[in-house]
Amino acid sequence: MTVIKYQSQFVLKKTFTEIYDKYYSKVYRYIYSCLLKQEDAEDVTSEVFFAFLDSFFNKKENIEHPSAFLLKIARNRVMNFRNKAINRHEEATEELPEDCKEDNYFVKEERSLKNPENQRMFNIIKHLSFEEREFLELRYAFDLKNPEIASILNINEKAVSARYARLLDKCRRIDQESSNVNFAGA
Repeated sequence: MTVIKYQSQFVLKKTFTEIYDKYYSKVYRYIYSCLLKQEDAEDVTSEVFFAFLDSFFNKKENIEHPSAFLLKIARNRVMNFRNKAINRHEEATEELPEDCKEDNYFVKEERSLKNPENQRMFNIIKHLSFEEREFLELRYAFDLKNPEIASILNINEKAVSARYARLLDKCRRIDQESSNVNFAGA
């Protein structure tokens, strides 16, 4: 009996390691995009994987979609982190993230916004709420499917489909209105 238990622990450890290796960068990018501070993102990412590890080894929940489960934990940990920061009255620092300190960073950013397609996308995104941008990020940046998004947002798959359809319509309206304004102003 102990050999079977040992083997199952080995299999669990191997499976967790594979999940960690596969999803670490995705979870870290999501958290970093929310917090914009490397040290905080690393700390919260560690918390996410410790929470996942606890659920994974103790079989607290049925983990059907590891990616969605991890991002759901990440989303909750980011909200907790922000709430704690608000309660501590932390101010955002004026320091730029490390990857923005390169000399060419702003030149590259400015050049990318000169591209008409990028300008259109920027114009649409700036009119969306945080929740709408987050939804699109889950859909496109993290390439999640409806069941995974539903799991993260605690809604059913039909609600995800409906929200996605409404959001696409809103994006089209914003783009159309912007095109009409630009055309009239030209």
